[in-house]
Amino acid sequence: MRVWPGKPYPLGATWDGKGVNLSLFSEHATGVELCLFDSVDATQETARVPLTEQTDRVWHGYLPEIRPGQLCGYRVDGPYDPRAGHRFNPAKVVLDPHTKQVGRRCLAQLARSGASLVIVNLEDLWLEASPQNVPGTSWERSNWRRRSRHSLEALTSMPQVSDILHLVVHGRETRRRRKPRRR
Repeated sequence: MRVWPGKPYPLGATWDGKGVNLSLFSEHATGVELCLFDSVDATQETARVPLTEQTDRVWHGYLPEIRPGQLCGYRVDGPYDPRAGHRFNPAKVVLDPHTKQVGRRCLAQLARSGASLVIVNLEDLWLEASPQNVPGTSWERSNWRRRSRHSLEALTSMPQVSDILHLVVHGRETRRRRKPRRR
């Protein structure tokens, strides 16, 4: 499988119409392998692809042969020193914290749960890559005040936003229908 250097940002897996850029931040990792799976039931990956490029503690690579929907995880090597907070174990497959499908499934589960509040981060919905709501004063960090570059009308017409909102609303309605009535 071909691997090109790719870019360190945005973090996670990003489809550009021709291939997927993958990037994973780890301050202390000494090696990262991308693991590709054929199905959610697979117990072993079908391919391991070393990510050898590293920029500012972000491991990255570009794979022109994979497509959206590819199931993947990472094996991350590094120090094992629990006292220092390091528990690297390349025998374990870990999820990318920026995985979009897992996030959707977690949000759907939260929507169906007994949680009284479900929060959706708008920046995630429009795939914002730059940091938002960074602590500091408004003159130190101009993005401290949350400002959308999109109008409300534009947001609601974006497919990824309407998909997530539908998912949450549908999950909440399903929960209400299942909730037993108190007498």
